[in-house]
Amino acid sequence: CQGGKGQILGVPSDNFAFYLWYRKDILAKAGITAPATNWNDMLAQCDKLVAAGITPWVYGDRDGYTTSNMMTTEITSYFQPGDVQKVLDGSLKYTDQKFIDAYNAIAELKTHKCVSPTSSTREQLDAANDLLTGKVAYMEGAPPFLPTFAPLGDKIGVTLIPYAGTG
Repeated sequence: CQGGKGQILGVPSDNFAFYLWYRKDILAKAGITAPATNWNDMLAQCDKLVAAGITPWVYGDRDGYTTSNMMTTEITSYFQPGDVQKVLDGSLKYTDQKFIDAYNAIAELKTHKCVSPTSSTREQLDAANDLLTGKVAYMEGAPPFLPTFAPLGDKIGVTLIPYAGTG
């Protein structure tokens, strides 16, 4: 894409990476100049956005995709090298504190009112319309959303989903 200057003809969609898409202009309305880089910053930004009357995240989770993607990210944020193998061999259980902490981090999104009230009933692709139309500040999603958000130009940004853990 010639350093961002050329026409984008395609974006790989099989990298299994999940990102945090955000609206720069919506964050600015709440006095936020950059996306959150860690979990505590994300929760603080949610509080600021809510105080400004802005829904922080659209969280289209009717089919479970968003929570599944977020859990993958947050679980790995608590893992150390070798933990995936421990899960596979059964020595690290889903009841381990690392999993509980990841689950609790996801629950914090609701307790801080980070997610839209319709989060459990919205389909992820439909929920993307809220970010596109400026109704929310953030959305978790994969690279295939790029063509959807490209018309926003410099109003859209993409960053890593903040980690709750330090793994």
